[in-house]
Amino acid sequence: MLKGITNFLRRKFKRKRIRLNAPAVVFLDNRFPDFFNQIEYLFSSGFLPQGTVVITRHRRLNLKSISAGAARFNAPLYTFTNLASIPLVEPGATIIYPYNAQTNARMMLNRECAHVFVGHGDSNKKASCNPMLRAYDYVLIAGELSRERLIDQGILRPAITREHTIAIGKTVVDQRHANLYSFADAEAGGALAYLPTWEGGFEAENYCSLREANVAPFLIRFAAKLGMRNILLDVHPNLGQRSSEYETHFRSLAVQLLDAGLSISMRQKGSILERSSFVADLVKTERITLFTGTAKLSYAVVDVSAAESIIAAGHIPSAVLKRRETKLYASNRYSLLRNESLIEIQNEASIAKFLDMAGGEKDQKQQIAFSEAIFSHDDPVMASLDAREKWTYLSRNYFHKTGP
Repeated sequence: MLKGITNFLRRKFKRKRIRLNAPAVVFLDNRFPDFFNQIEYLFSSGFLPQGTVVITRHRRLNLKSISAGAARFNAPLYTFTNLASIPLVEPGATIIYPYNAQTNARMMLNRECAHVFVGHGDSNKKASCNPMLRAYDYVLIAGELSRERLIDQGILRPAITREHTIAIGKTVVDQRHANLYSFADAEAGGALAYLPTWEGGFEAENYCSLREANVAPFLIRFAAKLGMRNILLDVHPNLGQRSSEYETHFRSLAVQLLDAGLSISMRQKGSILERSSFVADLVKTERITLFTGTAKLSYAVVDVSAAESIIAAGHIPSAVLKRRETKLYASNRYSLLRNESLIEIQNEASIAKFLDMAGGEKDQKQQIAFSEAIFSHDDPVMASLDAREKWTYLSRNYFHKTGP
């Protein structure tokens, strides 16, 4: 009897699912408070068409920031609390997925829409080789190296990869940081940058080099070789989210760099570490300068992360720090192109090999070859299109192609 009453009330007061009619939908199911900032380039670049809406899971901790982000671009925001309350999308829309989430599979049951994974950066992390990439209608990638990664790592079969992936270059994939970095040699004020990634949702995805004792001595030695006294610390905004120990690691790094006589600036972007009392004290005493705007860089040191392609988009040379505990999900050609610039940070021989090569003719040739290889276009027409034109072209010729 009670069960019958309960079912009756559930049916009577069941919330009707909203139906959305929009050219494009951005579907977000991510728990981090500031993650909209990582995808705002999809809107600010003009890539997404007018009338794009956002669907996100209702979470108290991040709803306010998502609402504010969507409002900046006049994008209507709809929320859901469970699978049954996800809004229904009318046929003909393109649903964009910047993150892999289990709820994405629920959205993809709607086969009258095109389902496109864009991602928020191109990297050799485990997340960039998620088997879920097989499920989307299309995966937008930066270029041929990205496609080779998916084949070499066994995510996609070579026979279908050309149809399933679309190489669109850097216009969209790295748009969000296009104006943050420019190349300048040391004589013109170019700095050395260190861009550590965050520690990942769990240890298997922890590519952050900040915890390694060799990092500070390496940066000091590298700066000395390049003749630089300025270093930019550009940390991932989520660094320290899972583990507070990274504030201790950051403190140790900053102290060692300052004791070595290096001048430190830190990218101001609302990161967790930036808000720490330690950084606040150093800013107050003018030992660290908070920095915004375009950074002039001569060289960048990055972790295995999307920062590598972002830096490459600015034609800035870089070295990648790899921890032995985390697997590199890269193509075979990537490893050959990077060679000495892919450094095993716990291995002194690897560090010494890079420092011996860095800044020389061999280094310059390898950097140019890598920069040329990472971005490409399958369709030469797209190379001449801006972000807005690129969406229209992709929609007509790929997402909703009606003719041969």
